[in-house]
Amino acid sequence: MALPGGEAMARCWRVLRPGGILVGIASAPAPSDARRYRARGVYFIIEPDRKGLTELARLADSGKLRAMAGRVFPLADAAAAFDVLQREHTQGKVVLTVRPEPPWTDER
Repeated sequence: MALPGGEAMARCWRVLRPGGILVGIASAPAPSDARRYRARGVYFIIEPDRKGLTELARLADSGKLRAMAGRVFPLADAAAAFDVLQREHTQGKVVLTVRPEPPWTDER
């Protein structure tokens, strides 16, 4: 469960089962809380990696790395998209589009 820190993180300890892991992304979970709830707290932060990002860009530009959209929903159908995430296993990402597709992209 990854949530921002502060009060939101403090409330999350209660829903973890013993042995669970609380992942802090804004701040490190308090070790005293981890002991009290018989769980583990870890702090997760991503450091920028210029070399890795450059390699990803090279692979994307060459076509060897592609994002795969599994299902695409208009923003108005966000609830249906969320439903799919909860009930189905999809390959690729579930994507919300903000603008309708231009009419010339329709397959006829």
